[in-house]
Amino acid sequence: LANLEKHLETVAAFGKRAVVALNRYGDDTSEEIAVVRTRCQRLGVAFAESSHFMGGGEGARDLARVVMATAEADPGPANVLYPAALSVLDKIRSIARTVYGGRDVLLSPEAIRDLSRIEHDGLGHLPICMAKTPASLSDDPKRFGRPRGFDIRVQRILTNSGAGFLVVVTGDVVR
Repeated sequence: LANLEKHLETVAAFGKRAVVALNRYGDDTSEEIAVVRTRCQRLGVAFAESSHFMGGGEGARDLARVVMATAEADPGPANVLYPAALSVLDKIRSIARTVYGGRDVLLSPEAIRDLSRIEHDGLGHLPICMAKTPASLSDDPKRFGRPRGFDIRVQRILTNSGAGFLVVVTGDVVR
């Protein structure tokens, strides 16, 4: 639940309302789902079960209704996380702090070289895509829940100029 609450804070940072979609599987109990539903109700966040894994499109119908209603009630654009003119390092820090709850970023020697090349090539205006483990808010897949006081280790900063963004490779993630 602490991890969920951090994700809800992130959505709020973008100025949007969240919908919590709980993907229901065959061995999930009603009691487990009630815990998440109750927390969402207490936080004032929309909640929907989805059993699309087992039931296909029909299993996602309730989720679709909740998402549509939430989007209609909150039609404006999302806030940006950082201004485009911010330096690459400050963009990465903004993501690390706001989205993941990290303290700071640590650049490897390769990432420092990448950053220098990006700045030299005039590509510092590009937005950031983080390549990070999905198993944790940190770059360490063994840190569960809502880790705090951690630094994100940046291994490389790759240019995807055709797609128009920089890929920040963190931790030991495999792309």
